[in-house]
Parts: sequence; structure tokens; C-alpha cells
Amino acid sequence: MAESGSAPAYPLGLTPDYVYLKQAYRFPATAPILVAPGATVIVANSAIDHTANNAPLEHNLLDADFEAKDASGKTVNNPATPAVELAYTFAASVTQMNLVQGGPTTVVLFTATEAEVNNWERSYVYGKTSGTQYLRLPIANIKDGIDILKYSATSINTANKRLYNFIDAGYTTITNASGWNGEVLYRRTSNITSTGRRVLTDTNNSSNDITVSSTIAPRAYE
Repeated sequence: MAESGSAPAYPLGLTPDYVYLKQAYRFPATAPILVAPGATVIVANSAIDHTANNAPLEHNLLDADFEAKDASGKTVNNPATPAVELAYTFAASVTQMNLVQGGPTTVVLFTATEAEVNNWERSYVYGKTSGTQYLRLPIANIKDGIDILKYSATSINTANKRLYNFIDAGYTTITNASGWNGEVLYRRTSNITSTGRRVLTDTNNSSNDITVSSTIAPRAYE
């Protein structure tokens, strides 16, 4: 996940070969992770049934494939759900995925060896020599990404994009500045094959590819 300050730590164009991460997780390498065509992999902070105790805006995540385990114990984890491994975090006390519920929350998928990640430079906010450090991810390692910007009822500040257009030419957002409204972002369907497999839209532009719903469930599409 990219850093998520009120303004980018490094505005786009300043260091064009890098994106700056506040956290990095890796899938366990103990066995191949095979994703069938049309299938979905869910990574959650808390792989439990969040609809319990009369919470109608929440979702049931019991069948999540992986979970970010919270070493601090602040997040309820599911012992039955495999862990994604924390490779880097901007704060030692933050071991769960630091998702900003109202945005910005920029997520990238990248490939790298453990040694590469360990050797990547840590950088302060541009112009500073102290404070929070972010992991400098080479753009060449990025496979895909999505810019989720903070919602505004008037206009979205696209100057807060963390990703270059060739990674995500647009952006997406939920419809509540503070989050916690039960909305889910999911990919649009481009077509359904003769065998019934749903093909999702992927144009490297979240404005085209992603839509929002307050009723759709995880692993479901419209």
C-alpha cells in the first residue's frame, strides 16, 4: 500500500521510477497460489463474520483466502485463515493493513525477492530528514495498481494520485468522506463467456474498471 498522507510524500514526476509504500505484504512461498480464470483471492485484516451482532453494513469474510495478522492484538484475527507475511511497515506498532477507510488507499501488486525488498531504500517525505520512512518501490516491479482517492462531494483532488497513468490512468473512490458506509469497490464485468465465466474489465483505468456498491458481497460481481 502506498503512503497515504494528506498530500503525496513525493509528487508524481519528482522521482518517476518509484512509488513509495507505507506497507508491503507478500504471499507465502510455501506452495504455489493458483488462481483459476474468473476466480478471486480475498486478503482481509479480519477474516471473520462482521455481520454478526446486528451490523448490517458489514460483510462476512469468513472465507477470505488470506489474512494480515495483527501482532498487537487490536484486530480480531481468524486462526484458520492463512497469513500474508508483513515485509515492511512504516510503524512497528502497525502490523495489520493500514487501510484508510475514506481514502486515499493506493494498492499495488508487485513481484520481488525477499532480498530485493530488504535492500530497497527507505525515504522520508520529500524535503525532510526525519519522521516516517516509506519503502521506495521500483516501478519496474509493479504488475498492477489501483488509486482510491479520498471522496469529496464537490471535486476529487487528482493531484493526490500516487500512481502514474500507465499503472492506473484514472482513480476510484467510495461515496463517503469518512468511510464506514458498507460500500465495496469491485471490477465491472466486460462480458460473460459461453461457459458462464465472468470476464472482468481491465483497461488500467480505475475510472472505467471499478464501480461501487453497498449491497454486493465479496466474490460477487454485477
